[in-house]
Amino acid sequence: MPPECLNHPVIIINTEGLDDSVTVVLMTSFHNKPLPENSRKWAFHLPVQSATPHPTYRTILRLTDASAWDNRRHSYANIKTTYQVNRRLIKPWWDNKWFQLTPESFRDLVSIISVAQGLRSVSLSRPTKYSGTPNYGTMGPEMSPERVSISAAGMDSSTTITPLLRGHPEEQRQLPYWSAPLPDPPRVYFDRNQWEEKGYSAMCTKWCLIVSICLLVVGLCVIAILFNAYT
Repeated sequence: MPPECLNHPVIIINTEGLDDSVTVVLMTSFHNKPLPENSRKWAFHLPVQSATPHPTYRTILRLTDASAWDNRRHSYANIKTTYQVNRRLIKPWWDNKWFQLTPESFRDLVSIISVAQGLRSVSLSRPTKYSGTPNYGTMGPEMSPERVSISAAGMDSSTTITPLLRGHPEEQRQLPYWSAPLPDPPRVYFDRNQWEEKGYSAMCTKWCLIVSICLLVVGLCVIAILFNAYT
């Protein structure tokens, strides 16, 4: 994780890392400035709470306790890269509070990361009060995970999003300033070398067809001759 990320708020999206680690996405405020709709920064940032809605996904990540977040009018989750950090380094961000995403917003976040970063495993949870350590969908704990497996992002510090041409998976909106399309469904291609090696199969099929046509013509001629002979 870059040094400038220290003392930045994060959203915890997975607590099943190795060696007591958690997976997080960073947050930023862009100095509390709203992003214009044509800004390239929208490609890798999702708005949180009362920020301007995302122009492509048309969504805002909502908090369960929105009243405590009013003074952060423009906050964004940076989904370009996810990081694994030791959970001991995570502490309440502001006024000794943990902020928590609503279950719907958390699923939106993980779903978008899933499409953007490739298919690997992340667990979702339905938040319930719990006296443990920070858990899914929190900005710093209070959830007992009821896990539902979902395909999601690569979760190491070296993973970077491959940008996409499509928006939210359910909406498939066009995002022109992202540079790479979603992969097409797998296709099966015939091996040209194999075709050349086994070309006799094609030749055999062609000659069988020719012989069949010739036999059919000969048969029709014989029938015509016999018919004329008896009439």
